[in-house]
Amino acid sequence: MPELAIIIPYYQRETGLLRRAVDSVLRQRGAPSYEVIVVDDGSPNDPAPELADFFCDRRCDLVLLRRTNGGAGAARNTGIEHAIGRARFIAFLDSDDLFVPEHLRRMWMAFSAGADFYFCDTNRPDSDRAAFAINGFPRGTIEPLSHDDGIFWYRDSLLRLNLTDAPFGTNCIGYRLAGQESIRFSTEFTRSCEDRFFIAELSRHARQTAFSVHRDVELGVGVNIFASSVWGTAAGLVRMLDTTRFHVRLGREFVLDRDEQQLNGRCLRACDKDFWQNVCVVTLKTGCLPVDTMRNYLKLRPGSFYRLPDSILGLARAKFQAWRKLDGRLADRL
Repeated sequence: MPELAIIIPYYQRETGLLRRAVDSVLRQRGAPSYEVIVVDDGSPNDPAPELADFFCDRRCDLVLLRRTNGGAGAARNTGIEHAIGRARFIAFLDSDDLFVPEHLRRMWMAFSAGADFYFCDTNRPDSDRAAFAINGFPRGTIEPLSHDDGIFWYRDSLLRLNLTDAPFGTNCIGYRLAGQESIRFSTEFTRSCEDRFFIAELSRHARQTAFSVHRDVELGVGVNIFASSVWGTAAGLVRMLDTTRFHVRLGREFVLDRDEQQLNGRCLRACDKDFWQNVCVVTLKTGCLPVDTMRNYLKLRPGSFYRLPDSILGLARAKFQAWRKLDGRLADRL
């Protein structure tokens, strides 16, 4: 029986990405026994040819599961269900990402020391800074677990860390399965925050959290719903809707202390402002109101519509300031 199950949801249009991802798992040094579970989420590109050589590789067990398209969260849930009763720990890897060769060894060191939840830093292809630096981590109380390997205990609240500026995504975490077999990804989130809500659920049970300061996961450039949901687009509106849904559900379903309640409230007010500003931009670009998305947002935040005048004013102020800067640059050149 493998100690660790590595779940890879697969939906890609480009050939070769999955092969590179699985190969990065097989190149791990000092890792425990593991099983790689690839879940084909109705991908237009068949994963089987890319995996053909690996099925006979004795370095690990490889399983290919197939399902109708339901999104990355649903695919990960299929992998979790397969892993229950077969593995003690679960890790995730996106099909266009890569594990650095020491990733699973460091993760296993943390699990062996008693960690229930583990995460590491990641390299981002769209930034010259890693995820920890972008999100201002480490912050809070930390203690060394292994100086030589750059592994630390995180002693503050995992839920609060996940509340805002979370330094991790699904592709860099691992967790102990015992006692958490029923936890699944919520498929209500379609463009953002399904990983954050999943980690929030895990935080209810994680008594010990460890992390590595090493950039042990290289993020890829394949099909990425989150990255394609940019500000000022209809997809960006859905992404903001998901972010708001995350904070609303967190406030309803979790016991937050006073500071966490205040922080969650600030996040929701910021979501309101960003959403209605984005509505203005999308309407100006397309000439159509995104009525369905607006209706869904108002179900979550009925009073947020009153933020619309402030959002319009803030947007106009930002445009005016940008125009003044441009006008100043032109004046300097003349």
